[in-house]
Amino acid sequence: MSGASAPSTTGADADIWLAHKLYGWDYNGAYDVMHRMGISRNSLRIAPPSMNADGAELLAAASSAWPQWWKRVTDRLPGIKLGAQFGRRAVEPRRRYGETWHDTFDRECLGEHAPEWIRERAATMRDRLLHAHARHATTPLPDTSPCYNCVNNLGSWRGLTKAFYNGDPFSVKSSGQLPYVEPEFFRKGAGSWDGKPSW
Repeated sequence: MSGASAPSTTGADADIWLAHKLYGWDYNGAYDVMHRMGISRNSLRIAPPSMNADGAELLAAASSAWPQWWKRVTDRLPGIKLGAQFGRRAVEPRRRYGETWHDTFDRECLGEHAPEWIRERAATMRDRLLHAHARHATTPLPDTSPCYNCVNNLGSWRGLTKAFYNGDPFSVKSSGQLPYVEPEFFRKGAGSWDGKPSW
């Protein structure tokens, strides 16, 4: 642990950082850099930057902390610059003024601008959710507040839209109901997960 720059040793993760200090255990020095960049302890995460929307808020700090790495990332994933500039807003659906979340789902997840693989997954999950909702409710699927009898907080048009705007490639939001999208689908030669996606 590098002394003053190390993350605070109070809170739920205090024992982990104390053990690193006492026993000299190795750890990823990126945690120190992120801490110096002002990233809160609760947000200190080391993971591939394009795997989920949660990392979008850290991209601006990462681009400043590691400029050479950032150049390689943006050369490979040009759209990631939007994540650094706008955070989560760059990777979430936008509901227009006067629009219901059902309307937003139809436009953002099923519309002609959505990639075909996202349209297919969104339509499949919509059909499954509506069928499941109809088994326990006589009212339509709620627009905003979720039906708590529906699976995994998808019990509203808002939840469904936010979950499938990016296609849920790791089948997290759909609780494993849809197949994982293999890396090979996005980049030839990338291979397959050979099981559950992980990093």
